[in-house]
Amino acid sequence: MEHLAPVGSTACLQKVKSRTSHSGAFHLVLGNKLASISILGAGFPQEKIIDEKIETVGNTIDNGNEKTGWEDVAAMADEFQGGKTAEKCNQAEVLTAENNVYREIAKNALKNWNGLSDEEASEKVAGASVEELESQVYAEDSIKAAVDGISKVLNKKGKISVKMGENGFLRRTDEKNVAEWNGQEELLDSILTGNKQDVSFTKLGNQIRHMFEARHDIEDDYFEEDFILDVLDNIHTDWIEHNSKKFFDEKRIDKQYQFMPLDLIGFKEAMADNIFLEPILKAADMNIPDDVILEQAYNDKRNRFSRSWHLEEAVFKDGAEPNDDWFSSKSDLAQTMFSSNFPQHNVPENLQGIYDALEDETTATRVIEQVGQKSEDMFFSY
Repeated sequence: MEHLAPVGSTACLQKVKSRTSHSGAFHLVLGNKLASISILGAGFPQEKIIDEKIETVGNTIDNGNEKTGWEDVAAMADEFQGGKTAEKCNQAEVLTAENNVYREIAKNALKNWNGLSDEEASEKVAGASVEELESQVYAEDSIKAAVDGISKVLNKKGKISVKMGENGFLRRTDEKNVAEWNGQEELLDSILTGNKQDVSFTKLGNQIRHMFEARHDIEDDYFEEDFILDVLDNIHTDWIEHNSKKFFDEKRIDKQYQFMPLDLIGFKEAMADNIFLEPILKAADMNIPDDVILEQAYNDKRNRFSRSWHLEEAVFKDGAEPNDDWFSSKSDLAQTMFSSNFPQHNVPENLQGIYDALEDETTATRVIEQVGQKSEDMFFSY
């Protein structure tokens, strides 16, 4: 929610985004008109109206020690905004890669994709609006997918309960929430227009730690790494859903493997989307595993995926016959791999064209070979 916040005796007028759960509105009319403020919400006993207090921009009247009425307005606004309204209005904070997550992401994108130097990229993002930067980095959709992925993983893996069974083995029992999180909107607001010190990042970090602590004794060795990979999986699937036309681009025919599941596109490709996720997790004070550990976790995840679909038995080498127990053809294999991007293999309508294209044996063979090249130590070998 946006508020017009009058601050100080200079009639500073500025839009301020509320990062609280309170609702309210400030109304400031300048010149020879009514100035009023109304605040509704927890912590404020009643609506307060201050009328007949006139303030003219750039032409305030010195009434000596007599109050103009703006002192009360400023104090109430300051309290309403957690003590930050006056500070923000008196000294507007310039958002940079140092203090804002979105601009850090934009800076890295400009360096990685546009070839800018660190200094050039830092200068370009400082003070620039999201709209200005989006025309160059196109990051907002992937950032939203990262936030959505964080929510999905927290609310899925945050449901857990275990008990000690016989012989010291842990057993699952009735589930309970240990890391329920519903702060998507607040977090996205902080990412795009807020400070890295915003409370939304603290809340997120606390929930992530609660989940890790609860799952530590029952999860595999890579539970922190799997959290990151699961969120990257959501970003990757979102990219597929927004870029279906690229599958049919003749200039990108050697990159059709990018439409396969994250587990099959290779570690380097999978980590490309971490540019959108890592700055968020760092602002939440999450410990980021190094790439060596992340790659080990990725390989483990990829091999679990392969075994679950018996892909090692579905590889057709040197003219060998297809394995009738699993896939009748390479197109069947490629279509199954593609559809596994989505829950219950339900391919979205806007991606049905890719699924249909994989029915062609030539296209399917090309994509499978590309996957094999990206995952050299998988069961694929050509």
